[in-house]
Amino acid sequence: MGRTGRALVVIASALLVGLTLTYVGVAEAAGFELRNAGFRTPECVLHDVDRDVYLVSNINGNSGSKDGNGFISRISPAGEVLELKWIDGAASGTTLHAPKGMAIVGDRLYVADIDTLRVFNAATGASVENIGIPAAVFLNDVSAAPDGTVYVSDTPVGMIYSVSPAGAVGSVMAFPGCNGIAATEDFLYVVGWDGGQVVKINLGAGTASTITTIREALLDGVVVLDDGSLLVSSGGASAIYRVQPSGAKTVLFSGLPVPADIGYDEERGLVLIPLFDANQVLARPMP
Repeated sequence: MGRTGRALVVIASALLVGLTLTYVGVAEAAGFELRNAGFRTPECVLHDVDRDVYLVSNINGNSGSKDGNGFISRISPAGEVLELKWIDGAASGTTLHAPKGMAIVGDRLYVADIDTLRVFNAATGASVENIGIPAAVFLNDVSAAPDGTVYVSDTPVGMIYSVSPAGAVGSVMAFPGCNGIAATEDFLYVVGWDGGQVVKINLGAGTASTITTIREALLDGVVVLDDGSLLVSSGGASAIYRVQPSGAKTVLFSGLPVPADIGYDEERGLVLIPLFDANQVLARPMP
């Protein structure tokens, strides 16, 4: 049976390190909801296309604390928790405090962690490298351009940084309250936490233009779709918007308690939604 033809409901319980995890998943075409699965302040969901799994960053505590207990989960497109603590900040040899945005370049998984970009092997989860960002305070979202350049936002500092494939760190542009970012070959799309701006940065020219403003603000995640439209999550509106290049916007999903850094499974047409305060992860079919 093909991926889009399946509508399997999976209900399972597992005992892991003394904690009973109960998850409910509705597979693939229908999406899924994961509740009581052990997530702790899930901030970002990323589709690892090469390995066809979803990665979930869990802050597990205060967003700015270097407490060593952050973790990254792996879940299947069918809504099954494959490994709750695939990368575990509490494990020997691994440093991970409060993971937020993530991006993959080849076999390297980049994770924003307060003032450092943590790099892990995308296949095994093994620690590879730590890239310190000078003057960083609260690294938030991460996105990779087709040429392998990695971009990362620092929300309270209001700065967007770049990391070249060779590891050189540079500043791209000041943007007060910059949160979610999404890179393409020529542009960087940014959403603002405080002001609700949705902005397009021309990387070649170093100029920025505002596409629209979402007045409820608290914008967190942004995804670029093939047609040039954007998916934008707003904690202030408890909603996810679709924003057209013209600036026209429509609400795709509403009533979501603090949707954070969203992802997208292009093959299945699923919007991947971490609910920051509810400790849940949803996959919703694109309307």
